[in-house]
Amino acid sequence: MSVDTEKSSSDETYFNLICNHVVDLALSLNAHAVFLVGDIEFKSDKLKGIPVIAVNSVLPSVFERLKATEDRSLLVEEYADAVVSNADDSISLIHSVAALEYILGNVSNGYILGFVKKESFYSIVVHDISDNKIVRLVHECENRVAPGVFNLVIKLAIKISTQGREGNKIGTAFIIGDEDEVMRRSHQMILNPYLLQDPTDCNILNKENWESVLGFAQLDGVFIVSAEGSIISAGRYLDVDANSFKIGKGFGSRHISAASITRDTNAIAVVISQSGGIIRCYMDGKEVLMIDPFSSKASMPV
Repeated sequence: MSVDTEKSSSDETYFNLICNHVVDLALSLNAHAVFLVGDIEFKSDKLKGIPVIAVNSVLPSVFERLKATEDRSLLVEEYADAVVSNADDSISLIHSVAALEYILGNVSNGYILGFVKKESFYSIVVHDISDNKIVRLVHECENRVAPGVFNLVIKLAIKISTQGREGNKIGTAFIIGDEDEVMRRSHQMILNPYLLQDPTDCNILNKENWESVLGFAQLDGVFIVSAEGSIISAGRYLDVDANSFKIGKGFGSRHISAASITRDTNAIAVVISQSGGIIRCYMDGKEVLMIDPFSSKASMPV
């Protein structure tokens, strides 16, 4: 019993020491956030308002195969490989979540810290968001539209993906920017609910307009959004030549037509899959970003 108590006291001291390092590092870097990966009970009044965000980690256990290893001569090599793999997975997850938090407007350019626990290991990851490849991609998208438009479309897409409408899953798409050319390459199959509306009354930058978007997202077709964020049309069909266009197996006409219109114009497409809720962004005819709102992950095609 005394041995267990001593071990518990030692573990607590070790954990508190690491927590102090996290706090000191966060303050010295003026970090925007601390991400917790794994089962970590971390609280500190010394962070001076720096938010602590628990990450939904789905990292697989890298030690399961070690426990089942019969050839003990391979144990050291396997163990080392597992530690490196675990670190790589943790860093990748932190980069992904940092990018998503940036898109959602919860963090800005600067440093974030990752505090990771996996099995009996703790690690601290320092990440400069300005070096994040996904954030750089978002900046490229922002160069084609007014500030905040792309980010808020993504935020609205996540809302549609996770909440749906009246308990039903919704799949739709937003075509953003180069609106004159996109309108010339599309047609209306139903009455446009945004016809003759004042652009200021249907701008996607105003979240009061999102409720109408959620309702019209159930219509067939896509939303056309101007570079300034005004919703020009809903229920629009894209007139594209997609016969020779390939974006991978398993994608329907919505993904193909949305990707095709970005090949033929300077528009950006944001597509929400009805089946799985995955959000994909296309630019210049290529998928440039994938977001899974249910696992808090964002990634770019390899």
